[in-house]
Amino acid sequence: MNIDYEAPPTCAAFMKSEAFGRLIAGPVGSGKTTACVIELLRRAINQTPAADGFSYTRYAIVRQTLKQLKDTVLKDAQAWLGGIGSWKVSENTFHLNFDHVRSEWIFIPLEDAADQARLLSIQL
Repeated sequence: MNIDYEAPPTCAAFMKSEAFGRLIAGPVGSGKTTACVIELLRRAINQTPAADGFSYTRYAIVRQTLKQLKDTVLKDAQAWLGGIGSWKVSENTFHLNFDHVRSEWIFIPLEDAADQARLLSIQL
């Protein structure tokens, strides 16, 4: 699979940063979600392989509601990574399994206290 992505300037600066915490802001339609999808892919690919040769990663992707997650992040992930990733409805998780990459992208809405507690207890 060949992914041809050219980040807009603000997104490119975000993606080049190695800071522990990063934020990206911009208007609707500016490419923030796509940049984050590509950034997670890049980090999954560059993860140091485990003893078995696979690179394992797990990320939490959060938005206010599950509908927002599905309407934005999932839509972009499927559009850009559909050939190498799959959505598991029962887990609210997007799985990437290709070459040496084994990555889980867990979609967590922050609608209520139970959702927030789940985020605090998950191993990422």
